[in-house]
Amino acid sequence: MPQQSAPLAETGAKLRPIQTPGEDTLRIKGYVKALLKGLEGDGPVRKVIATCKHYAAYDLERWQGVVRYGFNAIVTTQDLSEYYLPPFQQCARDSNVGSIMCSYNAINGTPACSSPYLMEDILRKHWGWTEHSQYITSDCNAIWGTIRPPPCTNSPRR
Repeated sequence: MPQQSAPLAETGAKLRPIQTPGEDTLRIKGYVKALLKGLEGDGPVRKVIATCKHYAAYDLERWQGVVRYGFNAIVTTQDLSEYYLPPFQQCARDSNVGSIMCSYNAINGTPACSSPYLMEDILRKHWGWTEHSQYITSDCNAIWGTIRPPPCTNSPRR
């Protein structure tokens, strides 16, 4: 897996941040709050189950030869907590969204979908996202990325 630093909201046609109204985390949190209220409603029964994606540090489709399926985002704890996680905190803790989608990429060497730190420590324990009607889903084939293929050799099979 290539070692790259996650691009912090760079602009360009192939980068994900263009799908949001900016890179300011406070503004994104307000946007997420309003969007989720519109989608799910604010009553005891959800209109639909919204899914906040891509949890977390997922910024690109293709960048300098690195594709989202093989991207290992090297992210400091400070950048993770101040930049990448606040919109998901709004989703999970503050807006109590019905679903979270984990992302294709790895974060600091661990695939996001199998990260105990992201899934259990932050999402479930720290943010209290534990209701029986909430679920985590993976992006298409993101779980496949957590399976490591056996090492290849140049010797013929016997």
